[in-house]
Amino acid sequence: MLGSTCTTAAYLTLSLVTQSGLEAGDIKLAAVLATATAYLSWPTLLASQLLSWTVLAASTNLGRARELPAEPALLLGAFLTMTAGLELSTPS
Repeated sequence: MLGSTCTTAAYLTLSLVTQSGLEAGDIKLAAVLATATAYLSWPTLLASQLLSWTVLAASTNLGRARELPAEPALLLGAFLTMTAGLELSTPS
């Protein structure tokens, strides 16, 4: 639950501080996906968010003039991290 709260607060702050185009649907979907990925582990949550934002940044740099919705990138990041078992590992 803490992962979802932190992610939702970060997305809400990002939406309010920068006029980045994040809408309420993006924030709600991020909260749901953060709950699912944080349930697996915190590194899975972090990997999911990192992958989502990498996909979103790459897709906006393809020469698109308009803003793209964040939902597909969020879904792809969460799907790949949960199915492939991707997570940021810590050295032991």
